[in-house]
Amino acid sequence: MRYELFEKLKEIDNQTLNLKPNPEKWSIIQIIHHLYKSEQLSIVYIKRKINNTQNIKKSGTASFIRGKLLEWALKFPAKLKAPENVSDVPDFAELDIYKIEWEKLRNNLSEIIENTDSKLLMSDIFKHPSIGNMNIIYALKFMHAHFNHHKKQIDKILQNKNILV
Repeated sequence: MRYELFEKLKEIDNQTLNLKPNPEKWSIIQIIHHLYKSEQLSIVYIKRKINNTQNIKKSGTASFIRGKLLEWALKFPAKLKAPENVSDVPDFAELDIYKIEWEKLRNNLSEIIENTDSKLLMSDIFKHPSIGNMNIIYALKFMHAHFNHHKKQIDKILQNKNILV
């Protein structure tokens, strides 16, 4: 899905991708930055938990319920307040940088998953800022649902003829 998004956006110049639909909304690039930053910080947290296993709990029913709630919440267009560390978006950025860096980030995540014991992956090694602790399965489901949630925003901007002049 990420590849499809970048393919769709590659013909649009950076100036246009950085235009905000209105002063209260993010531009396409700002949305992409938010998605990238969210995954980046999630991976940093996961790495830290994997490297310090003392206080990690095995995922249970509560983790399952939190994961399902988060997945469900992201299916709706309602705006959730993003934490400050992922809502600080640049005024201007270039699409190609995110394409390259996001690929590196995903490769890093793949390496973590491949090189970590499955029992540890099924522990609460991911923490969503508002829902709480979950295992790697729900971390990945969150990333997928979060991407889809914001892709709808991007599609809406792309449909607005005023943005793509």
